[in-house]
Amino acid sequence: MTSIANASNMKRLGNFKLTFYCPCKKCSGSYGHRTSSGAYATEGRTIAVDNAVIPKGSHVYIEGWGEFIAEDNGGKWVKGHHVDIFLEDHNRCLDSAHGVKHAEVYLIN
Repeated sequence: MTSIANASNMKRLGNFKLTFYCPCKKCSGSYGHRTSSGAYATEGRTIAVDNAVIPKGSHVYIEGWGEFIAEDNGGKWVKGHHVDIFLEDHNRCLDSAHGVKHAEVYLIN
């Protein structure tokens, strides 16, 4: 099996901190499912990123988590090598199965 790092259509961006957010007021304020790109935040697709590191609209692969689209920015909390993954349920965001993680992130060309 070919390592994801050797895939010709991907560029390794490095090891990123992963956190999780949902549409509740505590996580998203009054934005809910609205993203800074205008897309509807969807679990399994939407991530918030620092647009200086990962441009909005980019497709990325997060090792162990799958493919996502950078559809949101994380405001003052998501800076540098940090990705905030959208989930539908606040309790799952806090669950120890999620919590704060770290993973390799790749830009899909």
